[in-house]
Amino acid sequence: MRRSARVLRQRQAADSKLSANSDLAEDTSVEPHLPEPIAKTVSFLINAEGSSSETENEQDTQEEHNKEQTQQTQNEQEIVEPRNPIINIMQNGANNAGANNGGGQQGAADITFTEVDKQQFSSLATELTYKGFNSVEMRKTLIAKYKTVKNIAVAMSQAQKSAMAKDIIMCITAYIKIGNSSSKALKAVGNADLSQKLSEAMRTFDIRDSARDGDGVTLARMAISMIPLVFLCSKMCKNEKRFNISCPPHLQDPCFRGVPEIRGTQEYKDFLEKWNEAMSGTAGAKDNKKNINWDDVAILGYEADGTQSAEMTRVFGINTSTSALATDQLAACVKNLLFP
Repeated sequence: MRRSARVLRQRQAADSKLSANSDLAEDTSVEPHLPEPIAKTVSFLINAEGSSSETENEQDTQEEHNKEQTQQTQNEQEIVEPRNPIINIMQNGANNAGANNGGGQQGAADITFTEVDKQQFSSLATELTYKGFNSVEMRKTLIAKYKTVKNIAVAMSQAQKSAMAKDIIMCITAYIKIGNSSSKALKAVGNADLSQKLSEAMRTFDIRDSARDGDGVTLARMAISMIPLVFLCSKMCKNEKRFNISCPPHLQDPCFRGVPEIRGTQEYKDFLEKWNEAMSGTAGAKDNKKNINWDDVAILGYEADGTQSAEMTRVFGINTSTSALATDQLAACVKNLLFP
């Protein structure tokens, strides 16, 4: 009896438990109970997943707005403050380099110049010149060298100008008689006193046999910068002909090749032909291109030197038919060329 009663109670308890589980499975409205920390985490994840697409849309809209503001600011800066053209060129080069290196498409920046830039370009075009030989500058160099050697710090006096003129005439005479070699000119002077004075004059102007820069002084450069004086001194000297041709002895000098009144005569053309042949080293085998270039240089140099051309016109118009008449004009010629 006791055993039957105990078994009956056990069966009733099992039936009651099964009934409770069946009711729980069928009632889907009952949510499972979770601990509070886990419940908060689940709730956060659910809300985040539902709003992620809205957040991304808002971010895209904000980025587009920022880009538009940046572009508008850049456009305003370009209008108000023009960029430095050098910076533009550098930026353009950098952008092109980036595109060539795989940096993507990049449009070429516009190159702009300010009025100041344009004025600088214009100044360079008109004022920048090759610093070679210039007859006007050579005469200034002669004066500067003379004043330095003679310790003249102020304007030259009449006596100092006369002394300089005598040294110039001595050097030009040596050029006419001997040529461009200063060492040969000194050896050719038989009079010891004259040789000493000529040597001092050449040292005063620092005359060399050759010059590698535009300021260097040679006898030939001195002659080219004082062509009218060469003309008068040549008439004063008892010259022998350099070449047995019809050209007068006093015109047989290459420094006259820029003077149109002399260059245009047939006699002087004959002289230049003989001179070019002699300078080439072999008679009849001259370098025509080189000779033509020298002619162009001489013509342009003479035309650019208004002081020389004006003085040459003056000496052409006066009577210098004799040695004495030519000598009388030497002082005036030096003054007009060096101290106009």
